[in-house]
Amino acid sequence: MYKLFVRILPLILLSKIALADSLAGKKYDLFAAKVNAPSSDGWQLIDKSEVKVTFMYNHENFIKTAQASFFAFPPPHEKSNLLEITKKNIAELTSTGGSFIAEPKFEYTNLQANPCVKATFPLKYTVAVKGSSLEKQIIFQYHFLACNIPLYENTGLLVSFAYSSEKSTKALDQEVELFISGIKVQEK
Repeated sequence: MYKLFVRILPLILLSKIALADSLAGKKYDLFAAKVNAPSSDGWQLIDKSEVKVTFMYNHENFIKTAQASFFAFPPPHEKSNLLEITKKNIAELTSTGGSFIAEPKFEYTNLQANPCVKATFPLKYTVAVKGSSLEKQIIFQYHFLACNIPLYENTGLLVSFAYSSEKSTKALDQEVELFISGIKVQEK
């Protein structure tokens, strides 16, 4: 039995690597959109339902997450209401102990003619070092895109991309834009 396990283990490990590699660019169907997995290798599917898909990239020095999820978007269906929803989501993040490194930047934009509000901001959290009385700071860089989907009554789409590490990075913008461009809202 042991010899069989030793022979099969490398095959299992290789199949896991192949599965992780094949995730890049894979399409996931949601309620009203198709979402491409992030385009680089190493991402894992963490959660998938009819209204949400979540991916994670776990590296020894950083973690990235990417998510697209639909939410109930009550009237009025105006950009100012999207801005308030985005600010509310950001306030929920800061209520867990995060503090702003820089104020959020907001921008009105579109996703395939659907009106959206984009927000980018970094937060800093102080966490305890496991097995020690020391603390360290973790930086989260967030990118949010909240959109009204008029073809689907009272429906919004929230896209989020986050990077967390002890150090910030400036190399996220292109990766975020690639993920967002891989989301195709379906027409009825």
